[in-house]
Amino acid sequence: MSDEERLQLPLKSYVLCSIPRTGSWLLAEGLAKTGIAGKPDEYFSAGRELHTHDGNANGPVSSFAEYVKHVYSVAATPNGVAGFKVHPEHLYYLVFRWQLLSCTRHSTFREVLNEIFPRACWVYSRRHDKVRQAVSWWRSIQTRQWFDIADQETRPRTVEPEYDFDAIATLHHRIISEEATWFEFFAAIREMPLVIDYEDLSASYESTIAAVLRYIGLAQDAPASLPPPRLRRQSDAISDDWVYRYRRESSGHG
Repeated sequence: MSDEERLQLPLKSYVLCSIPRTGSWLLAEGLAKTGIAGKPDEYFSAGRELHTHDGNANGPVSSFAEYVKHVYSVAATPNGVAGFKVHPEHLYYLVFRWQLLSCTRHSTFREVLNEIFPRACWVYSRRHDKVRQAVSWWRSIQTRQWFDIADQETRPRTVEPEYDFDAIATLHHRIISEEATWFEFFAAIREMPLVIDYEDLSASYESTIAAVLRYIGLAQDAPASLPPPRLRRQSDAISDDWVYRYRRESSGHG
């Protein structure tokens, strides 16, 4: 029995790889809105799996293999295309859980991913300006406001964010390290991803979504247009000031 038959997987899937504050949710929402590119979301985490075990309307999910089947069923659009969104920790969790299965405990990292995502396309979302990315990340950590959604009322801030050079520097270094980890990962699984830069996505939303559809082989079914994104830009004058301060102080630390 093939992997696809054993897991009952769709014949087409893609994995959107990212680290925080790269516009990956903006990209995922745009792809979902096409109606033909699956429903990319962060399905592979302990919290998400436990919630499914407890609240699955079709009955409890009794094994991780069944959970993967369930994820494919909710991540796919009617045309059989499934989309997934992952950070590095989600990928490690996924591989660890799959290796616990008795039939795959000796599988390598690459073999596990080939079993779960056979013939998947890989997309990598990144941001050129990593200082702005770190500033955005630090502000969101403090305020817990990760999104600004157009049709939802913005919650009042309970904490006013404060500039912290060391905190931003830590995140800046983490971003650089995790991006290197992603490209080491792509080399290990022998895949060359489609790279999407946040700056391009922000400036040319529809054409960037169209580029991803072409990459995963859906250009012929692409909608003529897309509704505007619900996610609004959160950067403001405070962000600009922090970026300026961080760059100035970084040059002094050098």
